[in-house]
Amino acid sequence: MHAISRWAVTSVIALILAAASFTTIAADEVSHDKLMNMIQAAKTPADHEAIAKVYDQQAAQDAANADAHTRTASLYRGIDPTGGGRGSGQMAIHCKNIADSYTRAAKEHKDLAALHRKLATEAH
Repeated sequence: MHAISRWAVTSVIALILAAASFTTIAADEVSHDKLMNMIQAAKTPADHEAIAKVYDQQAAQDAANADAHTRTASLYRGIDPTGGGRGSGQMAIHCKNIADSYTRAAKEHKDLAALHRKLATEAH
């Protein structure tokens, strides 16, 4: 019974963390289609700075999602949903893999922001 209660509490906490990470949306979030239009039309330094800002915001959101999944993974470590003791860690591995993906995405978005800032300095 104790293992089931622990499992239930941990599951609720994990769901709350996951929901919070996916519902955090910047007020000035730009849709993918709008970003594509911005990229196609970019000619001025201000155009490239605006694109860089979008990528910076996405990198920040990716980093927040990575953090949330890292925390969720720490909740799952050592939990066996069958109540039989230490588990195989599949749930923690799942969350860690997602966190790693978000970390890589954050780096890529930061790199894209830097490239657009470089284009901004070169634009006439």
